[in-house]
Formats: sequence, structure tokens, C-alpha cells
Amino acid sequence: MKGEFEGELAPAMRTAARALAGRTENTPDVLQARVLLATHLSAACIEAQDDAAREESLDLANTLLDTPVGAVTPERVMWETRTYGIQSCADNMAKAGYISDAVSLYDALADQLPGSKIADTCRESLSKLFHHKPLPLTNAAE
Repeated sequence: MKGEFEGELAPAMRTAARALAGRTENTPDVLQARVLLATHLSAACIEAQDDAAREESLDLANTLLDTPVGAVTPERVMWETRTYGIQSCADNMAKAGYISDAVSLYDALADQLPGSKIADTCRESLSKLFHHKPLPLTNAAE
């Protein structure tokens, strides 16, 4: 499904993903739909500041944070799908300029996985958001 979110099938894919993501059960297809939709919508925010897409992707990412992985599948490692989906959403929020949303997602994900490489990556991403190189001085009076 991931590649189909671009092009002429995109509206139908978003509709299908929303139908799955809105379910209450915590099955692998629901989790996958939430991840794909959150990632897709947050990436769309980079191109154009779209508050509706931002809010929907943030809601989906927070739902993923609040919902543990349920059933496992032999073809996918669902906790990785969930974790990397949340991280991608945070990355996209940062690139789109929604810094407070990115900080919230990075912090929550790092707090859920203390001591992991994912937590380290989230903390590194957070530090990059607030690290600014000093401007070169051209004149001591300035």
C-alpha cells in the first residue's frame, strides 16, 4: 500500500486507510493503516502547510503511542512498524516546521523505549532541532 499513496490512487488509498485506522480493534491491518496514514499525511505537511493533515497525522501518531502492539504477524515485526512510523511522523513534523509536535512525539517515543537505539535517535533528533550554529561576525561593532 505504501507506494500507492502517490498518484491517481491516492484518494482511494487514504479513504481505505482511514476506514481501517478508525476501527477499535488492535489488529495488524489497523496498526499498519494508522502508520501509513500518519506517515503519508505528515509528509504532505512538508510540501504545504496543511493544518487538517497535521492534526490528523498527529492524532494517529498519538493513537499509536497510546496503543500497544496487539497480535503479531509472521511477515512483519509490528512493534518496529509502529515505532518507525511514529518516528517518521515526528521527522516529518520537524521538517514541516511543526517543532512542538515533533518534540512531543520524539519525547513520548523515547520515554516508551528507554535505553534503546530508538530513544537515542529521538534524543539526537531533539538536540538537532535546538542546535543552531552561531552566525559569523563580519564586524566587531555588529
